[in-house]
Amino acid sequence: MILIRKTQNQAYSKEITALRRQRELAADSSLIKLTPFVDTRQILCVGGRLENAPIPLDSRHPVILPRTHCLTELIIWDTHDRLAHASADRTLHEIRKLYWIPKGRTTVRRILNRCLKCKRLYAFPKTPKMAALPKFRLTPGLPAFTHCGVDYFGPFEVNIFRRMVKRWACLFTCLITRAVHLEVAYTLDTDSFLSALFRFEQRRGTPAAYWSDNGTNIVGAKWEIQECIQRLDHAKIAEILSIRRVTWHFNPPAAPHMGGAWEALIRSAKRALTAIFYKRTLTDEILLTALCYVENLLNGRPLAYAPSETREMEVLTPHHLLTGRNQPNFPPDLFTDFRPYFPQTLEGMLKL
Repeated sequence: MILIRKTQNQAYSKEITALRRQRELAADSSLIKLTPFVDTRQILCVGGRLENAPIPLDSRHPVILPRTHCLTELIIWDTHDRLAHASADRTLHEIRKLYWIPKGRTTVRRILNRCLKCKRLYAFPKTPKMAALPKFRLTPGLPAFTHCGVDYFGPFEVNIFRRMVKRWACLFTCLITRAVHLEVAYTLDTDSFLSALFRFEQRRGTPAAYWSDNGTNIVGAKWEIQECIQRLDHAKIAEILSIRRVTWHFNPPAAPHMGGAWEALIRSAKRALTAIFYKRTLTDEILLTALCYVENLLNGRPLAYAPSETREMEVLTPHHLLTGRNQPNFPPDLFTDFRPYFPQTLEGMLKL
């Protein structure tokens, strides 16, 4: 208590003198909101309205300590060590059973940030430096889908004649403009994949090169997709594409970060499709329409920071690079006339 009294006399001499003379604290005092008082031990304590609370006296009226004094720092270090190097919030909670430190959470965190043992125990691995983008992704003036990334995701269960059949989605993304094209893969064989590839090329043109995973580095994918990529006849695909002077590049195994350009878009597509298909029975027609709808959504995403100022220019999207203009989404009421031709699930999908 001698050290506490000496510390308080150094930091709060004006407040202690005013309270002993039964005067009001100065308006600029940092303790005025604590309604402090000097107890019988001549210690400055926190006041308040907890006099009748069924808690210990030290918790009802904790001792006030200055936040920048060396004694306060020693108490924080001692409490932190006794709690087996607990977190700042846990340490502060224990300290407040006996002491009140103004701006306590900030003070405790500032001091514990210098704890070397905590830095060793709870250190995070350093984020590796990202490599430079490949040259083909930075070449200006190339048409969209000149260099294309490909990946599968799914499956989606559709209702065909009262039985459920699995379908998959094949995502094609331009590695330069970041545009997206989605196709349905009806099976997991090479011919079905080549059919999806053919439909894509008839609409978007033939790329100069394709980039894809090789099957072992599809993180978080369904086992069917892993088997699909492994069962694909790479030689057959390469032979067909070589006739048309198209090259195919497979990422090395155990390197999912090399497919981040399409993995991020698959995550966005899955998120949109999950909201659309929530508790709904699908058909091939609904799945195909939904993929086209999600493709339009992804191609309407901003490629740069979207300014909040109304006077700023319109933000750039893949639609601008594909068609020269932004493609607005159709409002749901435009499909009212087509209600007899579409299942109820499509109407619900378009309302999202």
